[in-house]
Amino acid sequence: MVAHITGVDNSAHNYDSRSPELERKLLDSEKLIQQIVEKMDDKTTLMIFGDHGMTEEGNHGGNTDIELSTVFFAY
Repeated sequence: MVAHITGVDNSAHNYDSRSPELERKLLDSEKLIQQIVEKMDDKTTLMIFGDHGMTEEGNHGGNTDIELSTVFFAY
């Protein structure tokens, strides 16, 4: 299964990286990931990664370290 959670990106573009709306979307994403983990069996691997970082203003697409950095998590 492949999923793209767009709420964080959309909130950052509409507000900025420090907005309560973005924090809410991050918490929503965390809850969704928790629900997926709870349904997984011992033979399943979950990989989570971001497609890009973002500036404090909520933008991306440039070549700064913060825009090019992202996260990778495997469970």
